[in-house]
Amino acid sequence: MAAVWSASAAPFYTTVCNQEIGCETGFYCETDFTCKPCLRCQDLKRELPPTSMACVTSILECGPCVDGLKEDPNMAQCIMSIEQGLPTWAIIGIVTGSLLLFILICAIAAHILRNLLYLKIFACKYK
Repeated sequence: MAAVWSASAAPFYTTVCNQEIGCETGFYCETDFTCKPCLRCQDLKRELPPTSMACVTSILECGPCVDGLKEDPNMAQCIMSIEQGLPTWAIIGIVTGSLLLFILICAIAAHILRNLLYLKIFACKYK
């Protein structure tokens, strides 16, 4: 089988096939009479087919999306669900960081208010 490489480095296959002349292992004969590589359900983030298949030729032959992912209606691949939200570690990090920033701002404000007279004198000294 001859693979021709395009500028995008994605191969497209030019081997001609029909019912009498099949394709090599790992390829299947498409309706346009060219050999195409078998699909890998893992690449599409899907479970393996429910029954053992020699060559997956359509995404419909794969199982459902792997846990935590949902099917994208515009594409064949599975994507992370937006409803799923942020992971727990990210939420804890955001809350902790926000709390620390709030405490720091309060400490700076308290320091300025306690030393307001000193800061005024210090500023007037260098006018």
